[in-house]
Order: sequence, then C-alpha cells, then structure tokens
Amino acid sequence: MQLILWIILLSQSSINSSQYSFVQPDQLEYPGEEYVSLFAVFVSKNITLHSNTNQLRYSYFLERMLHSMISESTGTPLHLMFLTNDESKDILMRILNEEVGKVITRKLLTKNFVDSNTKNNWKMPRFKVDLLSIDYFSGHYKEKIDDYVEILCPDEFDVFAKDPNTGKSFSYRYKGRSECKQSYKWVQFLLYDALPISFKHIILLDIDLRFRIDVGSLYEYFSAMSQTEKVGLAKDWWDMSQETAWYRGEFPEGLQIGEPFPNSHSLNSGVVLLDLEKIRRHCNSTYSIFNPVKIESYIEEFKIPTWGDQIIYSLIRWKEENQVYILPCTYNYQTLIKKNHETDEDYDVELDFPWCQGCKLNDYHKCSGQAKIEHFRNWQLKDRFPTLFRYNSIFRMSTWCDNSQWTHCF
Repeated sequence: MQLILWIILLSQSSINSSQYSFVQPDQLEYPGEEYVSLFAVFVSKNITLHSNTNQLRYSYFLERMLHSMISESTGTPLHLMFLTNDESKDILMRILNEEVGKVITRKLLTKNFVDSNTKNNWKMPRFKVDLLSIDYFSGHYKEKIDDYVEILCPDEFDVFAKDPNTGKSFSYRYKGRSECKQSYKWVQFLLYDALPISFKHIILLDIDLRFRIDVGSLYEYFSAMSQTEKVGLAKDWWDMSQETAWYRGEFPEGLQIGEPFPNSHSLNSGVVLLDLEKIRRHCNSTYSIFNPVKIESYIEEFKIPTWGDQIIYSLIRWKEENQVYILPCTYNYQTLIKKNHETDEDYDVELDFPWCQGCKLNDYHKCSGQAKIEHFRNWQLKDRFPTLFRYNSIFRMSTWCDNSQWTHCF
C-alpha cells in the first residue's frame, strides 16, 4: 500500500513543461500565506545544453539547489518564481521535474532519510511554479533598467587607493563587466512594483546554493526585522577592503570585520529577504530604498567602483543602517571561499594597515555555527578542476560536493 501511495505522489508531482507559459507579473495569483515565495534567475546561453561548459554548470547548480530544497523539506509549501527566457524554459522545467522524481525515488526505494537534516521528518512539499519573462521586464521597465545600468555599469572606471606603508596615493583602471548590463540583473529592484500587492514578502536566491534546512526557517526571519528594515542579507566573505577604503576614511574607528557583523563589512546578495510591503510605502519618493538617483549619490560620496547589483545593498547599509537586517552568516555560508583560504598562511597574518590594526583576512569569513544554506560562488570548482568539468557532461559526477571521495551528495 505504501508503495502505491508513493507512486501516486510521484505522478502528481511530475511537471510537464508544455503546460507552462510565461505569466505577466501583475497577473500572478497569490497562492496564500502558507506558501513561501521564492525568486531566482535561470538564463540559458541559447546553446545546446551539453555543448557549453557554463550552461552545463548552471544546470548543475539548479539541480543541486532544487534537489536540496526538496530533500530538506519538512512540508513548507513553496511558490517558485523563475525569471527566464524561451531558450531556458524547457531546460528549467525538465530539471525541476527530474529533481522531484529523484528525491521521491531516493526516499522511497533506498529508505535514505539520513542523508538530510530532516531525517524522518521529511515531507514532500506542495509547490506552485510561475515563469516570468526577461523580455517582459526589458520592455516594460526599460527606462528604469537603463537608469541602473548607466549608474552602476560603466565601461571602465578608475580606482583610487593609498599605499598603507608609504601613504602615497595611486590609481588604476578597471574594465566594467558586460554581464552587469543584462536586464535580468536589475529585476530584483523592480519586484515591489511588478508583483501584485498581495505579495508582501519574497526571498531572492542565487542558484548556486545548497539547502541544509527547510526554507520555512529562513522565512521566519521576516518577523525578526524591525519596522524600518526592508531587506535582509548576510555578510560577504570576500576581501572587499579595497572597495570600502573610502568608507573607512570617513570614520576614524576604521574597518571592522569578522563577528559580530560590523557596519563597514560588505554584504552578499546570494540570499536576500525583501519585505515588499515596507518597500512600497515610500516607493514613489526620493527615500525609496532602491531609488537610482539616491544610489548614484552614495556612489559619488564613497567614490566607490561599482561591480553590479550587489553593491547597492552595501551602499544602503552604510548610509541607512536601519533599512537592512543582517541575516546570520550561516544562511549564506560561502563554503569554497572558506576552503580556499583557511589553509592559506597569508590569510592568517595580522594586517598592519592604519585602518585595520590587528585584522586578519580570515576574519572576513569567520562564521560561528553550522551551514544552513551553502553558497558556492560558482567559479571555484571549475577553475580547480578544469579537466573534470570538460568531460563531466559524459560522467555527470556530483562535483558540488567538493570532497576527495567524489561521493554523491546534494
């Protein structure tokens, strides 16, 4: 009887991509308060899946994220919103269909409940899937997207710095990133306007994540945010001291990194809580949290190079501390940065900089507690194992484990 019930569940959970078409954001149906609304971007390079390393890699990321999200479920209903295009839609829906089947098969046939933190508390989540078109936002919000691109995506820019030993100032020139000008990068700042007002909270996710918790426990942090806090993010684990040098010059206490989270540390947008209801209250004023004119003034004040969308959150935190809630670092646990640096002797040496006496580069990724959501920052494994990735379209090994045995994990 149990086998029959599982087979029925599997058949009901399968997803036919031909049934799905793009939905205009303002036509989205609110699924109810019991659902957690999630937003992610999956963009194809318009090339056959196995003919392009990057596209294959992005597909692996999506497989891992969806597999871990479902496998760690304790039953929280999910509303999955994907920003995508025509070339990516069928790939995305095929992966979602396959990962649902894999999880159910694994739980049923192998009785393998110990491979996740939920163990015997695992429950298959109900979920609703909506596909949002990049082309819709590119056309409907073209003027606003162009404003962000003009302000935050220069073709090249000068970086000014000062040698901490000699005190001599110098500068060097960077070229901007072409990806910065892609319209999908800026949709996150338009969701408060694009989605119906019935959507009050949404979680933005990069696809290079692995969940170790039920998503519902992340959603609970919305209730921990104060009345003024509109967004929630965790710290960045990369050495961003160069980007924050101008900020340090404004405050005599200098740079502070590590734990507890200091105001001068940068933020990472791999996991973002957006309180849409609060954002909408001032959306038509100069005090709007994502107002491009305001962001431009912050860039000018800090004389800071802009690398794209993520810097917006750090700028807001530096200028409007009460707008940003700091998530625990375990909810954006940047695993491979920690692995790459924790054995590097240079990262354990105290810095003799005037703005950061006694700091260590390892302090950037100091994080107490077990990982709840791992973030792989998508480039490290490919750079470390180029041959493996070249032929992995054949072997399809689970390279995201990053362990010496290459055993399967999600």
